[in-house]
Amino acid sequence: WSIQKQMTKLMAKLTTQSVVSFEALFVDDVSKDEVVTTFMAMLELVSHQHIQVKQNKLFANIDIMRGDVPYHQINREEDQANAK
Repeated sequence: WSIQKQMTKLMAKLTTQSVVSFEALFVDDVSKDEVVTTFMAMLELVSHQHIQVKQNKLFANIDIMRGDVPYHQINREEDQANAK
């Protein structure tokens, strides 16, 4: 799993759904690595305002929705390549 791939996967889900729960991102048999990588991808997207997250109370579902800044996969990949 890569953070970039999980970012792209999450943003693709948000093109067809206005709200996605964090739990809905995973199939039944999921590894800890996938959960952690997806969470890190989510944090990266939040930091760039591509998504917003909402949790109504402690231990409740985490809802994810599009943020104010559009996400462009090509630009993100170029940014990462230039950072190396």
